[in-house]
Amino acid sequence: MFSKQDLTKTRELPKLGGTPAKKTNVKALVLTALLIALIMLFGVSIGTIMVGPVGITMMHIPVAVGAVMLGMEYGALLGFVMGLVSFLIATFTPFVGAFAFSPFVALPGSENGSVWALVVCFVPRILIGIGAAVSYKLFKKVCKENLAWGIAGAVGSLINTIFVLTFIATFFGEQWAGINGIAQNALLGTMLLTVFSNGIPEATVAFLVCFGIGSAQQAIADRKSRFISDALRPLEEENAALRADNERLRSASPIDFSSDDSSYSDAPVSVLPDEEISDENSLAPDDISEINISSPDITSESDIPDPYGK
Repeated sequence: MFSKQDLTKTRELPKLGGTPAKKTNVKALVLTALLIALIMLFGVSIGTIMVGPVGITMMHIPVAVGAVMLGMEYGALLGFVMGLVSFLIATFTPFVGAFAFSPFVALPGSENGSVWALVVCFVPRILIGIGAAVSYKLFKKVCKENLAWGIAGAVGSLINTIFVLTFIATFFGEQWAGINGIAQNALLGTMLLTVFSNGIPEATVAFLVCFGIGSAQQAIADRKSRFISDALRPLEEENAALRADNERLRSASPIDFSSDDSSYSDAPVSVLPDEEISDENSLAPDDISEINISSPDITSESDIPDPYGK
């Protein structure tokens, strides 16, 4: 007989990819390390692309990519690394305006730097990761995946440009106007011009790069999904067949499956009540040995007594 457990069990589908939490952590760490390496590479060598007279910075793009792929926390971490690279470059290889990115570079006409340079250097870069992650989550609900990637890259780039220029105008407006040879009251117009001349091209490049990465990532994800679906289809069909067999066995078996107990005992034997036996009709143990049970000698068929008395 089949027990209830035997009739109801089906084959479990295997889990592909190992332990999800461990795999995710390793993937995040490896990808973060690669993006940090790109930020450092862009910071010290190929971080700026000259398009005519316009310099387009690329260092913020790995920050936006990490924010989209790994989330807001990793995006903020990558933004901090970008700020750290900018801080180190401004400190050890000073350039015109480096005082706005490092407190160790003296202000024009002064022997000391300003601690507000740390705000200019780090806060906008950390906001790149946060803004890119938030915008991606918002736009992926209303548009395609690759388009959400592109928008996240453009938003991160604009955040960097707008906040850096705003903080420079707020904390170092007089010094910045002085090194650029403009009046301080014309500084706001100069900043807006910089947003359109540099910020818009940088955001466009960030959009195109992130859009391309998002398209490639979506194509890989679709191919992986089809591969897993094809691999699991035979097991799902086998499971469906096992469930169908279980249903047929349930309908054909006389076993009552309402109980979880898989053991079934025999039907109980009814015991009739004892009849009262009189002492005069009962046999004593000593009398049983004296009973002689004999049978008539039967030698032929004619010697068998007729039960009907004929």
